[in-house]
Order: sequence, then C-alpha cells, then structure tokens
Amino acid sequence: MNGSKTLSRKQINLEIERKKNRKRRMSKSIVALIFLALFAAIGWVAWDVHTRNWVLRFEGTRVATGDLQLYATAFSSPDRTSAEVHDLALDSLIEDLVIIHQAQIRGLGFTSAEIDERVDETVWSMQMNGLTGIVSDRRAVELFNSHLLFERLVDIYVPDVPPTPEEFAEGLEAYIENNRSFYDDVQAKHVAVPSEEVDAALEMIGTPQFDELVATHAVIPGSDPESLTIGALDLANNIMGQLADFMDYFAILALEQGETEVFPLSDGSSLIVHIYSRTPGDREAMEANFTRTANEERMRERGEEFQPIFQGWVDDATARITINERAFNNLR
Repeated sequence: MNGSKTLSRKQINLEIERKKNRKRRMSKSIVALIFLALFAAIGWVAWDVHTRNWVLRFEGTRVATGDLQLYATAFSSPDRTSAEVHDLALDSLIEDLVIIHQAQIRGLGFTSAEIDERVDETVWSMQMNGLTGIVSDRRAVELFNSHLLFERLVDIYVPDVPPTPEEFAEGLEAYIENNRSFYDDVQAKHVAVPSEEVDAALEMIGTPQFDELVATHAVIPGSDPESLTIGALDLANNIMGQLADFMDYFAILALEQGETEVFPLSDGSSLIVHIYSRTPGDREAMEANFTRTANEERMRERGEEFQPIFQGWVDDATARITINERAFNNLR
C-alpha cells in the first residue's frame, strides 16, 4: 500500500455519472439562456414595432403613425425642415381628430354610406397629390373631408341666416355687373403696332384695311379665320405678360361692343383692341355661382365666429393627448 486512496468501481462510476450530470445541467443552462435571449429579442422587436405603429393616444384610442405621415407628406416643402413639417402635421392632425370626434359624439359623423360615396373622389385626390398607400381609403375619407364635419358643427353653434329675397337680388345684380366679363361671349379684333402708327390704324377700324392689318399684326392668332376675332378673355389671358400695366387686363375685359381702346405694351409698341361683339352670358350659371360664392362667404364668417369654441376644444384635447415621443421623434 502506498497510502493513496483507492476508489472502488462503484465510486468511480458514481463520479463519472456526477460529471455527466454536471455537463447536462450546464448544457441545459446554456440552452435556457439562449432561449431567454431569443425571447427577449423577439419581445424587443415586438415592442419596437408596437411603439412605432402609433403616434398619439386621443380619447383613449391610439392614432396610427400613418395618419401623421399622411399630413407630413401633404405639408412637405423644400423650404421646410423635417421637424417643421412634422410639427405642422401634428397640429393639423390633432385639429382634425377633434373635429371628427366632436362630430361623432353629436351624431354628425360620416355614415358608412357617405364614406362609400366619397371614396373614389378622395382616392383620386390622393393620387393627384402623391398620397396613396399611406392610410386606408376609408380613413382618408374622414381625414380629407373633415372640413365638411366642421361645417356641420358650425351649423349647430352659429346657425345660418340666409339673405332676404331683396338682399339676394341686390347682391346678384352687383355680382353680375362685376363679373360678367368672365361670362359674356366677347369677341375682339386686335393688332400690335408701333406707337407712331396707332392713329393711322385707328382710322382703319371698320374697313377691310383694318382686317388686313389684323391678319398680319395680331399678337394672338384669331380663333375665327373669317371674322379674325378672338375671345376677349382669351386675348387678355394670353397678352397679360406683355401689358405695360397689369390693370389693363381688366380694362380689356370691361370694353363694351363697338368700343376701341389702345394699351401700351412692355416692348414700347401699342395694342389696339376693338370689341366686335358682346353677347350676355348664361344668367342661370351666374346666379348659381353667385349663390355658391355667397354661401361660402357666409360659412367663412360663421366659421370665424365659431373659432373660439373650436379652439377651446382643441386646447382641452391637446392637454389630455398622450404623444408617443419615441415614434414622433423617429418620424421627425
């Protein structure tokens, strides 16, 4: 015997088994740690996606980041920073959310049928402005048409007071007088000549010689090859940039049948305009436009009167809104 401890076969086997068990426990611990890390990563990704999907909580409802991105795209401009764009977008979004909410709690929100009616028009408008694919079509209808809900709210708090028949008639006549140049069918003959030739050209008006002059010296080609006339509105629109005095644009439109006027051009020459004919425009169309314009003006005035009430709602909502700072700052 050398004094060393001799292990029995049974003890040796037990020791081997303990080492195996220790390795198994270490392997299980490593696997458990891997699974914990994996679940933590998945949880972080899920939390990250979740927090990025909403930008604010309004009246207990989370508002998707897409809503804000829609407004940000609309406000985007080369002279604005991303932060400025998103600040404007957030303010505008909150105002529209307030409008939609206040309309809904009063039973004035869009019905499903109303949304269906406006989907095509709204989608077309979004396509024209490069705003498609950001929010659903039905959500876009609500946001894009919130001004209609605003008008419904105005009707409650500031009722409309239509004009009396006498007031309407008086306003209509004034509107026709001020705008008939845009409705009347006014045909004009015109020539551009050096200033020193103006007197000679004026003496030709009403003669074949003047028509010959028009055929060779008209600034804008005549729409009628036989009469050599052009609509006065078309003439004014096309010659506007060449007029020495911009106000002459309106002077051309105001000329009556048979009148002739000379207008200086920016290149030093002169424009002679002779009104060949003037036929009154469609009175029904003028009345329809006057009615629409008058209604819009009254709504604007009523909206201004309603503004303090609306601003109170916005201030109250803003104080209670929860902004998802992480998502908002990522967007900015």
